[in-house]
Amino acid sequence: MIEPILYMQTDPKWANIRYATGNNDKVGREIANIGNSGCGPSCMAMVISTLTGQEITPENTCAWSLAHGYKATNQGTYYSYFEPQGEVYGISVKQMNTSNNYHATNQYYLRTKVLTELHDGNWVIACMGSSIWTTSGHFVLAYYKDNDDDMVYIKDSYNTNKNCSKAHKDTFCNAAKYFWLVDVKGYLAKHGSDDEVIESKLINIFGDDYSADTIVKEERNFMSPRVFENAGFEVTNEGAKPIIKMPGVKVNGKNYEGFSHNGKTYISLEDYEKSLGSDVGWNGESVLVVR
Repeated sequence: MIEPILYMQTDPKWANIRYATGNNDKVGREIANIGNSGCGPSCMAMVISTLTGQEITPENTCAWSLAHGYKATNQGTYYSYFEPQGEVYGISVKQMNTSNNYHATNQYYLRTKVLTELHDGNWVIACMGSSIWTTSGHFVLAYYKDNDDDMVYIKDSYNTNKNCSKAHKDTFCNAAKYFWLVDVKGYLAKHGSDDEVIESKLINIFGDDYSADTIVKEERNFMSPRVFENAGFEVTNEGAKPIIKMPGVKVNGKNYEGFSHNGKTYISLEDYEKSLGSDVGWNGESVLVVR
């Protein structure tokens, strides 16, 4: 399962940028910005950036929405925005319902369809009704994590409350008014590269085994640096280049060559081995040992 990245519409880099209709100099003009009205385009920025690997921010998607007439005056973003915005990047986004689902417990087929798509690896943008997410209307991006069948995970561009980042499937479905299906699997099927093979391998770090995603790209081996974060070390990013801080090991603050693939960053195993020298090596064919 691919986890979308998170953009906050309240990020100071763009929160105060105007996201409003009408002339900026007009008396009585709409007063709105990305920070208070940009949740829909922020969801699409997460979708586009994760799937394409491009840095498309809420500033970019809100500008596109405004330029193409999808900002509703004194409201948020028109429901018709999502499909054409996705088409610009070759991503299929389709509205799943036209009747309001909010607390409509008789919508069994729709809710089953939403949860099935999430479990299959696709994402769903949802317009939430009055709930822990909003007092009126708010767009969020929902996804699924393996081995957690009853929970829906949520990327929320406005709320920082941890309770807003995941919910029981019934709670999520009851609170949502409308859904849009993001065809993640279809996009990856069309845009995947034949030379990219992802597999999970064991990484032994100071005697403990951890599972890590590895990938072969252009006959070079890369792996996700998040395995080191799981092992308790600090991992930060500068663009696509992770910095791994491991006290007592030769790599403190080292920049590794990296690249983004379907929203995840991978670092070169060859560069990692070269930097650690005798402190790293392969045990058999599948386990990288860090000593």
